[in-house]
Amino acid sequence: MAHQVGASYISDLRKDDFHRELINCIERIKSTDYPTNEWVDVLDYLTGIKRRIESPEEGKEALLEAL
Repeated sequence: MAHQVGASYISDLRKDDFHRELINCIERIKSTDYPTNEWVDVLDYLTGIKRRIESPEEGKEALLEAL
């Protein structure tokens, strides 16, 4: 994702400069391209939210809502 939004580092994705691009990138991703645990990890990393996610679809939705 970092590369797709023009960020040099994964940690840059937390910056407001990349907020809109990050959301657009996530919207284009098929939820099933990543397993549930990766959605859980990225939700925690980018937002600090720790929650139980049951499916990739739920993970993508939770991430978009949190952003």
